[in-house]
Amino acid sequence: AQEHALDLHPRTMQVADVLQAACDAAAPRYHAADITLGCASDAAAITVDPDRIQQVLANLLDNALRPTPTGGCVTVTAHASGGSVVVKVADTGDGIPPEELEAVFQRFHRLDPARASQGGGSGLGLTIARAIVADHGGSLVAESPGRGGGTTLVLRLPASADSDGSA
Repeated sequence: AQEHALDLHPRTMQVADVLQAACDAAAPRYHAADITLGCASDAAAITVDPDRIQQVLANLLDNALRPTPTGGCVTVTAHASGGSVVVKVADTGDGIPPEELEAVFQRFHRLDPARASQGGGSGLGLTIARAIVADHGGSLVAESPGRGGGTTLVLRLPASADSDGSA
């Protein structure tokens, strides 16, 4: 993925459909953890490889689930902004210290190394997600006010040329 050699098969899709499919797939894990998952979009269309973008969204939703406490919530929203569609995955979890916001995208980086033995993943998910997003002409960044303030992952993709601006 980091070599940008992915074989993409893009097609134009409604943003709401893309987000709903990702939220529906994650819903059982959220329900089991007693964490609310919300999903809303007022953006129109994007041209993406649906399998790859679902891979990205699944990773973002898994990353949001892990630090969010029981009774917390994760929201997935999308809106049009200029010629882009901005998707935000926001959690009410632990948050990320400002000095770690870029480091979370480095291979094998972990905020809490102790989670490795607790099924915390390989430390590659966000690295791969960012590379997939870059191959779609977009960007992926993390935002957080710091520990205790939750985290928002912001995915920006070009809006589809076929988009008419409607929901």
